Amino acid sequence: YIFFHLYRLDHIQGLFRIWAVPKNGDPSKGQFVPKDSALMELQGRELLDSLIQTTDMLPIGETMGTIPDPIKKCLKEYGICSLNIFRRAKYTKGNQSFIPSEKFPPLSLNSVSTHDIDTIYLWWKKQPEEARKYAAFKGFLYTKTLTKNQQLDILKEMHRSPSLFNINLLQEYLALTPHLTWDNPEDERINYPG
Repeated sequence: YIFFHLYRLDHIQGLFRIWAVPKNGDPSKGQFVPKDSALMELQGRELLDSLIQTTDMLPIGETMGTIPDPIKKCLKEYGICSLNIFRRAKYTKGNQSFIPSEKFPPLSLNSVSTHDIDTIYLWWKKQPEEARKYAAFKGFLYTKTLTKNQQLDILKEMHRSPSLFNINLLQEYLALTPHLTWDNPEDERINYPG
């Protein structure tokens, strides 16, 4: 029986290459293996072919961070959605402005947070400089605490993006009704990597 239609390939670029550190070495002395982009692409395609042949479910590639062009090309060819988190989707040129959600690629899944990062409310509270920049980008009046209207606006914007999928944590919606949330906002977070 199939109970799910999608699955997430966490750190998808690890199928193509990994960061290898010499035994007992300094991580800063590590390097990507394989180094050669042709070998990287060949390895990734081989692993993706194996995964895709085992199920009818649609893979979603977790693509946060800097993704090399050969990997982007493969994901597009295989029809694998990338992942967009609104606060991490930024231009890599110019003034580092946030990417408007209407510019998200259609072959993508967007979300306001994941199980591994803070909810919008916690991000706003813990990262005031970034939140201040995002407020300016959105035309919000910055306050130390994210308002319900601002959170609702962010959620609505993500729902209106051209992304094929929009999936958010339940906590992000429950936060709009405060009596349904934990007293300590830290308890809303699911996982702390490492």
